[in-house]
Amino acid sequence: MMTEKPLDSIAEVMTGYPFRGRVESIPDGDLRVIQARDVVDGQLVDLDRLTRIRLPGRARPAEKFVQRDDVIVMIRSEKPYAVHLPFEMPPTVVQNSFNTLRIHRGIPLIPEFLAMILNQSLMRARLAELIKGSTIPYIRVEDLRSVMVPLPPIERQRCLVALESAQRRERQLHRELESARQEWLDAMILAN
Repeated sequence: MMTEKPLDSIAEVMTGYPFRGRVESIPDGDLRVIQARDVVDGQLVDLDRLTRIRLPGRARPAEKFVQRDDVIVMIRSEKPYAVHLPFEMPPTVVQNSFNTLRIHRGIPLIPEFLAMILNQSLMRARLAELIKGSTIPYIRVEDLRSVMVPLPPIERQRCLVALESAQRRERQLHRELESARQEWLDAMILAN
């Protein structure tokens, strides 16, 4: 039997920054913000494309800054998802549509595994049970903190992350192959 633990016993669960209204871009802003549109296929698109902002007054909420190996979880959605941040981050906050997970020191948990497991059907079903609201679905931070997360041995985590990565690459190659076949067929149709 695999060990399962409440999420808050293995990671700090932090809420996103509570913007009051729309996030306005300021090209020379000193902070960046991750929004839902910045995530495609479970990965952050590009740090350079993140919206730059300047918070009002002297507010610089360092405790809200994301860090390398944090996992962000979309909590305002009918289909919550998790994203691992595998690189060093400039001063960046997440919009309050996300919660940030930061693994506690000494916990035998690989960040990529945490994101991967939260995106698997077992955990998606558990997260779906936590969704409140009908107009804007959301997961309360208290509920997210209490969700039970499988915690296999570290070697098994590594193997599962490698397997999932290979599957993701295989799906990408299939998309590229299908695109190449369509281009070939189009060229054959137009050829004399």
